[in-house]
Amino acid sequence: MFAAIPLPDIEGSLREIAYALDTLKLDGIGLLTSYDGKLLGHPAFAPVLLELNRRKTVVFVHPTMSCCGNVTPGVRSATLEFPMDTTRVIVDLVMSGGFAAYPDIRFIFSHGGGMLLPIVNRVQSLLNALKPEDRAAKVPGGLEATLRRSFYDLASVGFNRPAMAGLRELLPVSQMLYGSDEPFNSTVALTESVGKLGFSEAEMAAVRRGNALGLFPRLG
Repeated sequence: MFAAIPLPDIEGSLREIAYALDTLKLDGIGLLTSYDGKLLGHPAFAPVLLELNRRKTVVFVHPTMSCCGNVTPGVRSATLEFPMDTTRVIVDLVMSGGFAAYPDIRFIFSHGGGMLLPIVNRVQSLLNALKPEDRAAKVPGGLEATLRRSFYDLASVGFNRPAMAGLRELLPVSQMLYGSDEPFNSTVALTESVGKLGFSEAEMAAVRRGNALGLFPRLG
């Protein structure tokens, strides 16, 4: 179970983190990609992220709409803006140095990282334009190593064979977690789809259970 916290209220969020993790003994914290139009890498949220980092918290990040609303008539926000907002927050945490500043937060990002795959090279170009010392401060070990530290669920993307092929090029299987997106997608349908993506039996066991047990050993 993950706790919701009342961002952008910083003091209230710090109290809720303490209550959720120390008193209720919950497994992690659930965050949205943005609050009041500010992505998680914004300096305003640093006190909360520093506390989550101190506690080595598992943080599940789900998209919302940070800036653009539903700009295409007839297209649901979940179709375009949700995957884009996940992408925005990942890039924000790269470029703000958030991943480097909070190395002990174990982030789980929804939907395979949203639209991250097609723009990894563009993010790398942004980093390449920085001074070497600034680049090293933001992504110690490089961009791909930074991205591979986080976890990504397969909700939605598990139905998309081309996207999954790219995700498997970018990430080790150890960073992938089953995610059904129930009730918006079917657990049964996703299980059948993921089973056709070429995972070995050992990889499937890791995606479905083993990787999650690494994050939540009490469930073993």
